[in-house]
Amino acid sequence: LVAKVAKADGRVSELEAQLIAIMFDDISKVFIEKDKTRNILKEIFNEEKEKTDDTKEVAQSLNKLLGRSRLKPKKFVAFLIQLALVDSQISPAEDKVLREIVNELNMSTDQYNQILNKFNNMKQNKQEDMSLTEAYEVLGVNEGDDMNTIKKTYRGLVRKYHPDIIKSQDKDESYMEEATAKTQQLNQAYQLIKKMRN
Repeated sequence: LVAKVAKADGRVSELEAQLIAIMFDDISKVFIEKDKTRNILKEIFNEEKEKTDDTKEVAQSLNKLLGRSRLKPKKFVAFLIQLALVDSQISPAEDKVLREIVNELNMSTDQYNQILNKFNNMKQNKQEDMSLTEAYEVLGVNEGDDMNTIKKTYRGLVRKYHPDIIKSQDKDESYMEEATAKTQQLNQAYQLIKKMRN
């Protein structure tokens, strides 16, 4: 389902790809054969992102796995919304896929809109224009650093502050909101520096 949302708008963005790779690492940590698990997850992702006609079936399978818990579907949907929002905003194609998933997880449109509005309100409150100086400060890099150093630092920070789908199961809603806000701020800073240097 992560693959369906990430590819819904036609391509998987750089930040989406990075968050997905980190998610694979997070999930792999709970298995004995970490590398093998990560490779299997990557294969499934690559296969599923090319299929556009089985979202409903995959969501139905997840719903059966989750059983009667209402908490986990909400957290999973929050994670998917966060993934879709992380590079800017939810596209109409991403929204369509998300609504299909929500429906199959037996969540109401109101529940989906409530989660979505929380993220949108948080984003509007946090997203102000960032100066180039602030962008360097957010990433903790210097103007004299080369792009490779900046990119490496940015990726390290995203890895540190990303919303962890495994950890989120035991945390309250503010965990995902704060992690998403921090990831968006890091992305905004990195994109601004990249734009100014090109």
